[in-house]
Order: sequence, then C-alpha cells, then structure tokens
Amino acid sequence: MLLPVSNSQKNVDVLLKEFKNILIRTPKNEASWDFIVKYLKYLQPSEVEKVKQFCYDVGYTAFYQHKKDATNALRLLELMNGQPNIDRQIMVALKDVYVAAANKAKASELEQ
Repeated sequence: MLLPVSNSQKNVDVLLKEFKNILIRTPKNEASWDFIVKYLKYLQPSEVEKVKQFCYDVGYTAFYQHKKDATNALRLLELMNGQPNIDRQIMVALKDVYVAAANKAKASELEQ
C-alpha cells in the first residue's frame, strides 16, 4: 500500500532525492524498484514536472550516461513515454537509450 505524500514541495523534493539515493546505491534491488516505480506513477498526476525531471536525471543522466546501464534507464524513462505532450528532452533520451540497447524499432517509433 502506498502512503500519501503531502503536497508540500519540500516533502516531494526530499522524497525524490531519497528515491534517487536508493536506486543508485542498490540498482539490483527489485523490491525497491517496484515500490519506487509504483510511487512515481502515484505522484505523476499531481507532480508531473518533478516526476519527469526525476526520470530524466536518474534514468538518463545517472543510469545511462554515467553508469552505462540502459536497462535501468529505460525503467524510468518509459514511465514518461505514454504521457500526453511528452517532453522533447525525454523523447531524445528514450531514443538514445533504445538505440544503445539495440532496439531500433522502438527508437524509430519515437520519430513518428
């Protein structure tokens, strides 16, 4: 069960910072991933910009660019893929990671 988060900007920022620390420190912990992904989906409607930035910063910058971990990068970036008016920054990041993961079909879907 997910616990509600206060709408306070500071609390959401602190929560996302902790989520980042957990994912970076324990990238193979599936229980952490499952919980954090569910919570990001829960936060998404009310905090779409913060969730988008988190997915980009942690998924693309931390996992893909720094750790060369396309699998975990996609776990976060794909959360934003189905959003209406998907951000160009996310689309470019997704395309880069799909190409690196040898999934050219998915990369070409983003160009359409």
